[in-house]
Amino acid sequence: MKKLKIGLIGIGYIGCAHVTAIRRCPNAILHAVADTDRQLLERKKEELGLEKVYDNVDEMLADPEIDVIHDCTPNHMHLELNRKIIQAGKHVFSEKPVAASAKESAKLLDILGENPDIVAGVNHNYRMNVMVQDMKHRVQSGEIGRPRLVYGSYLLDWLLYDTDYDWRLEKKFAGKSRAVADIGTHWMDTAQTVVGARITEVFANLETMLPVRKRPVKNSASGEITYEEYQIDTEDYGAVFARFENGAFGLFHVSQISPGKKCRLDLTVDGETDSLYWNQEEADRLWAGHRGRGNEYIFRDPKMLPPETLAYTYMPAGHPEGWNDAVYNNIHSFYTFILEGKKTGRNKPDFATFEECHYLNRLTEAILESSRTKQWIRLEDE
Repeated sequence: MKKLKIGLIGIGYIGCAHVTAIRRCPNAILHAVADTDRQLLERKKEELGLEKVYDNVDEMLADPEIDVIHDCTPNHMHLELNRKIIQAGKHVFSEKPVAASAKESAKLLDILGENPDIVAGVNHNYRMNVMVQDMKHRVQSGEIGRPRLVYGSYLLDWLLYDTDYDWRLEKKFAGKSRAVADIGTHWMDTAQTVVGARITEVFANLETMLPVRKRPVKNSASGEITYEEYQIDTEDYGAVFARFENGAFGLFHVSQISPGKKCRLDLTVDGETDSLYWNQEEADRLWAGHRGRGNEYIFRDPKMLPPETLAYTYMPAGHPEGWNDAVYNNIHSFYTFILEGKKTGRNKPDFATFEECHYLNRLTEAILESSRTKQWIRLEDE
């Protein structure tokens, strides 16, 4: 079996998750990792048993053995790095967003148009959970009738306190939106995947509940931590009404300040006859709602799943699969697509494409505009 040789840029939290998934893939070999933080790189080299490391991205890009590069860097670096990867003739698998704005992601689409042999994918991993794929199959096969209502949330508590700090709090690193761009795009991608239709109109309200936060500052001599106040100009919370192109009406809200919510992405689709509900914190099951008979839980069981979803599951029933498995599904599917000689211009992949993520950038900016103007915003064809 031919195996792709993989390079990865950015060995923070999400980069380490990619490393674990890559090593599960039978059709790939982790060849090299790059990061500009040499101290972190050396530590991760030891912890993860990395054989080849670079502290210079250009040296990695020049490595002739590498077929695919994963971009696991902060948002503000994505445009330039993804551009370089594509123009170096490497396939690219990027964390979202593929670029910090719709204007920037449009530039990447132009560059991909000039390099049609490059396959570009994005880590919207929630769509690749086996029960999301099962939900998608049930909805699109007509099991619940025509979708009427699509609603849910993505709630976290990791920025609950004013002393919680991450680079995503700063617009210069994360972009103009925070909660919507960071987690709302995951919800929108999952909903659009399940329903099989895009969101075309939005009406939104965004709130910054902690306008002043405290950033930790470490004294280099004593090691003491003090805090400095700084202004926040991105949203902690957002509520969005949405219309889908197939006529369904939607509503979702996102928060990074909801106590006890660790990674709660939940999605309900109400159809003409039945409804389906999925919650990422209980990823191994669906809830099905009925009018004329008892409601039910549908547990992941390979013996019961339809053929369309079997490729997304690995363990016997009763052995829960979740977030890590969805990341693996996403990456493995991306590699398989490349090895089968497919192209995103002529073959439809199940992983998210740069084109889809450009549309999510447009949706995010429409949500920002709607919150600012207090009006419905419709996305027109480009």
